[in-house]
Amino acid sequence: MAGYTMKYFTVTELSRTSQAGINNAPDAHARNNLFHFVENMLDPLREALGKAIIITSGYRSRQLNTAIGGSKTSAHMNGLAVDIKVKDYTAQELCDFIIKNRDSKKLEWDQLIWYTPERGGHLHIGWALGRRRFQVLHAANGGGYVQYRPTV
Repeated sequence: MAGYTMKYFTVTELSRTSQAGINNAPDAHARNNLFHFVENMLDPLREALGKAIIITSGYRSRQLNTAIGGSKTSAHMNGLAVDIKVKDYTAQELCDFIIKNRDSKKLEWDQLIWYTPERGGHLHIGWALGRRRFQVLHAANGGGYVQYRPTV
């Protein structure tokens, strides 16, 4: 999108899929959301960590989201969520880092969900335009989600 640049990420990286035969190119609306998400959360997080962020799942077209069994209301379909991993951090440690550095590093999120290794070992970051809930959940081994209260 004209006028937007990303410091550490590309649209290709944020919309990559291993699902053959599925067009996962974000439309203009989703691309706009991705740029704002990166500018307000992912780039500042990358700088705060001083480490590369690996996007394991970013934008998902409706077709891709259905194919992988994603939620019917997934924020991924609007370019408003990513699942990430960072070398030398567990998903819980990464979640705690974000919470601890929220104010000093100006990290903005709507929802954080850290997944146990048995459920992927990644951190889901949901972002919203406007008001943010700053909701933090844990996806435990048995399924479902529980409120997470870090000790940071």
